[in-house]
Amino acid sequence: MAQLRGIIGWSGAWLAVKTRNGGWIVRQVMVYLGEDGHWVAECPSLPGCMSQGKSKEEALTNIKQAIRGYVAALEGDHLPVPDARSFARPD
Repeated sequence: MAQLRGIIGWSGAWLAVKTRNGGWIVRQVMVYLGEDGHWVAECPSLPGCMSQGKSKEEALTNIKQAIRGYVAALEGDHLPVPDARSFARPD
């Protein structure tokens, strides 16, 4: 998470995301203002799972879809879904 160091406007949240099979997963998401002025949302427990939006709300909506798709792809390939982890705010 080195790219988050020194980011102003960083915040974190736990999101409950309904999966395609009707289950629920809860993941921590980090949201910050990107260099291009769009809000970036990352799910650290799912490597590479990121999205963005013009507002925080849009970024959160988009990351929910990204998480759902990420988990569905792993399950479709019969691969393990990484456990949810908690991350401390970067220095």
